[in-house]
Amino acid sequence: MLFTLVFKVNAQSFREQFTEANLLTEDGYYGLAIPIWLDLLKEKPNANLNYKIGRSYLSLGIDRDRGLPYLLKASKDVKNIYDPFSSDFKTAPVETYFYLGKAYHIQTSLDSAEFFYQKFLDDASKKHFLRPEAEKGLVMCEVARELMANPVEAEIVNIGSPINSKFAEYSPIVAFDENTLYFTSRKARTDGSNEGKIEAQTGMYYEDMYVSYRSISGIWMEPELLNINVADQHSSVVSMSPDGRKLYIYKIFGGVGNIYESEFTLGTGWSPPALVGSNVNSTSNEFFATVTADDQRLYFVSDRKGGIGGKDIWYAQKLPNGDWGKAINMGEPINTPDDEDAPYFHPDGKTMYFSSNGHKSMGGYDVFYSQLDENSNWSTPKNLGYPINTTDDDHSYISTPDGKRAYYSSKGANSIGSTDIYVVQYKDEED
Repeated sequence: MLFTLVFKVNAQSFREQFTEANLLTEDGYYGLAIPIWLDLLKEKPNANLNYKIGRSYLSLGIDRDRGLPYLLKASKDVKNIYDPFSSDFKTAPVETYFYLGKAYHIQTSLDSAEFFYQKFLDDASKKHFLRPEAEKGLVMCEVARELMANPVEAEIVNIGSPINSKFAEYSPIVAFDENTLYFTSRKARTDGSNEGKIEAQTGMYYEDMYVSYRSISGIWMEPELLNINVADQHSSVVSMSPDGRKLYIYKIFGGVGNIYESEFTLGTGWSPPALVGSNVNSTSNEFFATVTADDQRLYFVSDRKGGIGGKDIWYAQKLPNGDWGKAINMGEPINTPDDEDAPYFHPDGKTMYFSSNGHKSMGGYDVFYSQLDENSNWSTPKNLGYPINTTDDDHSYISTPDGKRAYYSSKGANSIGSTDIYVVQYKDEED
């Protein structure tokens, strides 16, 4: 398959390869488009191709830092007149400034990020579709400065090997005793059974679910691949039931993401994942689900109609017959016109942690928390602060029952791969 594609590309003219790479990029197949763009750049170096490569790396999900030098080169030759589908254009579009600002923002180079966000706003048309995002970027940079000037008293430690690898690891699920850790990884399997099973859009292996156990000496053991993964399909663990015998899993089937559940039985292991029914899944995408400590309410994430923004947090109450009732949008102040994700309801029965890029985020997804008052109203979400949150994506925060530690995934500093699992050790107990 790959040989056929490479042979086909090599046999094409520059214009044909440009069109092919453009179509792949527009469809989100960055992992396939980038090698073609790189070959074309060698043949005819110009600002347009540097822009195409830089933007593709920025959208890829891995190796995003590699996009910066290409966007910087592209920014040296920007023109307002631009045809994205023409191979004759050698100059880069004004959007280059926005993506360059975003690339610097991810790296916490706030001065440069602000400069290029503003340059984009100065040079782009008043109705440009990226204008709201650039304005939002400037606000996030301001929030980043504020939070970084008042850091939280916490130590952020990369959980390290053998949990993290040079690939992406995320969505940690930790048992209350902190001796069992489930997580999702996009690494090559040790037995080679997912060799060649690469997702074209991201250039990464498909998601697999792993479990690791802590030894008596406190060391995490080599992770074990769960028996319910499929090599060429996404299987991501998102949460665990209070009794530890049920996993909630995110899977994609027919291009739609849904929430599944799998139950553990002694002697047979985890059961084949089955759809969580009763109003939870829909014809839209469901991304994440978690249940409260009493197992009576399920919070989940969906982009279905009727929400406030793109991805919203919804909930369903358990009915007397064991099914989940009608899905209800959490509304304000939790949901925003942007995206909310990865809710976790703390065992204290009143605190919910979640990720959002719509509240006062310093960049990408930040972790927030909100608490129920005596009238069952949610408080205004509060950013957990820096250095827990960074200018890149911070996600899937799981607090221990005593609130003294937490596990979460981040693309922050000291990462081994594109996304790693970190441990937060608070010096003082959370407010």
